Amino acid sequence: MKIKKRFTVTPEFLFNLEKKALSRPGIWSPWRLRYLVGIECALAAGLIFGAPVFLIACIAAVVWIADLWVARRGRRFKLSMEIALLRKYIAGESDHFYKDNKIAAVEREDIALFGKRSIRDVNPIHCTRKFIIRSIVRSGRFTGNTVVDVGCHYGTMSEEFLHGWRNVIGFDFQSMGMPEFRRRVGPHAVIGSAEHLPFKKGSLGAISFTEVLEHLLDPFAVLGELRNALVPGGKLLLSTDNRHEMLWEDLCNPLKILEKAAGLLYEPLLPVRSVLWRNADNSLYYYHTAFSKSEIRKVLEESGFVVEFQSSFPFLHTLYLLLNRLPFSVTEEGYARVASGLFRIYSRIPVIGSMGAHWLIIARKA
Repeated sequence: MKIKKRFTVTPEFLFNLEKKALSRPGIWSPWRLRYLVGIECALAAGLIFGAPVFLIACIAAVVWIADLWVARRGRRFKLSMEIALLRKYIAGESDHFYKDNKIAAVEREDIALFGKRSIRDVNPIHCTRKFIIRSIVRSGRFTGNTVVDVGCHYGTMSEEFLHGWRNVIGFDFQSMGMPEFRRRVGPHAVIGSAEHLPFKKGSLGAISFTEVLEHLLDPFAVLGELRNALVPGGKLLLSTDNRHEMLWEDLCNPLKILEKAAGLLYEPLLPVRSVLWRNADNSLYYYHTAFSKSEIRKVLEESGFVVEFQSSFPFLHTLYLLLNRLPFSVTEEGYARVASGLFRIYSRIPVIGSMGAHWLIIARKA
């Protein structure tokens, strides 16, 4: 009897998977972007030099529709490949994922002190996240006596709670960031699993849970544990990835912006989600997804929370690039001041205010 060889995920398999996925249409790459921009520039030139407006509009519509159709097919194919690979990981047949008790992402953050450095030396994503946390705390929406930062890592975000909280406790599943957390924030740091919090039931007044939910294979289990640890009416500050995110390349195709905006009202119109990301430094995969506006509210409500505040925030890459090209150096504090006004305006714009990179939510225990 012929025994079928057990299939295992190898580096060669991962390479071929990515090669196949990237060879299929719909996966954004620089050459596709230049191609689309080139077509639109040609159409604009034709319009300037007297081509019939109706003809130009028809050609543009055909290009946009074809690009949208190809992108949706490509994303569906990529998702099917990701799911197949994820099943191998869950079955224990892959060694090319982070091993971290269902929280499958470890991203080393910049641990230098915030404020004095030039923005040329820092990650604008981390800088923007810190600014958002700071603005929420200083607004008075999320302040009190003691807050536990679940997923604190090195404490780069946790230190912002010192502006509005008397005690800040760090909690993380790994120990490598704890020395830096204690230096930045304070001595209270706990190591453990978010699925089994070492706090008494109904003992915490507030919990911060930023940039973790998108990495959980079972978000309901962890959110249920967080709810149990909170007192009645206790607050939860949460941020996670947004499926409605408007990318800068979407500006080349208005239909893609319309696709994500319409998804705010009718979710099936949204682009197909992704469930795996790969770390470029070590080629390891980790689970990473995003939530639509209705999905994240439903997850929280079914976990026993009531949403009090929901907005989204962009990472403002364009602002970062512009400030980075000034002849003089701009510090992170300067970047935060400029971004502050823009964020307040952005969050108040209907529809667009829900199409930032990440959701920012304040919920209370029902």
